[in-house]
Amino acid sequence: MSGAGTGCRTSAGPAGHVLATDISAAILEFAAANAQQAGLNNIETRMADAESLNLPSAKAYLDFIRCSASPIIRILSALNEPVKDAAWDEMEERLETFQTPTGWKGPNELLLTVGSK
Repeated sequence: MSGAGTGCRTSAGPAGHVLATDISAAILEFAAANAQQAGLNNIETRMADAESLNLPSAKAYLDFIRCSASPIIRILSALNEPVKDAAWDEMEERLETFQTPTGWKGPNELLLTVGSK
């Protein structure tokens, strides 16, 4: 799952699947045209707000965030890789609190950006 940018389209590989979401039909048309031009037929586009996605787990949510234009990406960009990886691991661990029998029902990503140094 991904925002309509190019972040995750190559990591899915030829056997994988990418769901590109955005709230803008124009952005999705642009993403679909880019995928078609690149010969990628495993990319689906869907108009959706990230808060309305029914994701199966905290890990799936963080995979989505890592492939989007999330503010968290910018916040973590100043960290070295081991510290950044530890931050992602901690987010996943804490977000697992919101796991339900029907999927993950967690908070909006902006809540995750509150913290202290």
